[in-house]
Amino acid sequence: MQFAQESDPVRKAKALPRLGEAQFEQVRKEIAAQSYDQALHIVEDYRDEVRGAVAALKSTGVNAERRPSGFKQLQIHLRKSLRELDQTLLALPDDQRPPFESIRQELLSTEKELLDLLFPRKPGKGRSPEKPKG
Repeated sequence: MQFAQESDPVRKAKALPRLGEAQFEQVRKEIAAQSYDQALHIVEDYRDEVRGAVAALKSTGVNAERRPSGFKQLQIHLRKSLRELDQTLLALPDDQRPPFESIRQELLSTEKELLDLLFPRKPGKGRSPEKPKG
């Protein structure tokens, strides 16, 4: 598969949306067939691929705020995937939800990490509340 063989972190991050969409399509089919373990396995694979893509981007040492290529695409895709996972959770029986919810929390943390990399400067962060008098 193209994603697995891609060595460039930015291209890998840009390829993840296509792969993720295909994976979530397969998850929907597995849930419709009540193959919950298989659906969970696919979502776990997706989570691992996201982790790998984020780690690869971070390992480049690139400042995501100044050069967002890859980081931005991955964050946008991850936001869409979280919505997809929310819909997936609704389709699951209550007793099948906990492992999917756990993965959703992990992906949410990863998405927040990407946002922090893309937008590190927040109003009030790292600044004193009052201007120095002088």
